[in-house]
Amino acid sequence: PLRRQRQMCIRDRDKGVTARAVEYIKANKIAYEIAINLSARTVKNSDFRSWLTALLTDNKSIADQIVFSVSAYAVTKEIGVYKEFIGFVQDLNAKVLIKRFETQSIAPEKIKQLKPDYIRLARDIGNGIEGDREKYEFAKIMVEVGNLLDIQVLAENIQADEDLACLNEVGVLGVSR
Repeated sequence: PLRRQRQMCIRDRDKGVTARAVEYIKANKIAYEIAINLSARTVKNSDFRSWLTALLTDNKSIADQIVFSVSAYAVTKEIGVYKEFIGFVQDLNAKVLIKRFETQSIAPEKIKQLKPDYIRLARDIGNGIEGDREKYEFAKIMVEVGNLLDIQVLAENIQADEDLACLNEVGVLGVSR
């Protein structure tokens, strides 16, 4: 009973955050995308999906500004579930970002099957990239794969100017600091 209650609480939180994001976009007439972290339990929940279908159908004009963020670790554990979820979300005109992507995450062949809209490299890939050939090559390969599959590659929390310059050189679309 307690576990079920906790799962409902997580799902309700994810619904609340998603609904608030939609309302924020509409009320403020913003033009940018908003990323929303979703739990693995929510991704798998049919009630959430029914609710999301209604929400995004009622808000078609801004659905493409909603980006659901899921961790690469969760995706690797249940590739089939996430492949189906990504397709479901994209059919509603929303988007999916796979975050914390690193060398051990998901093989490029699997990325081709999943087809997320964005991949965000793990922090430790971007930080120190300027002095690490392996990180540089990995980021470069991911950008090349992304270009072929129409997937944007991002990096986060980059500290050094040299790393920022290196990521820009490789072709990473966006970098946060």
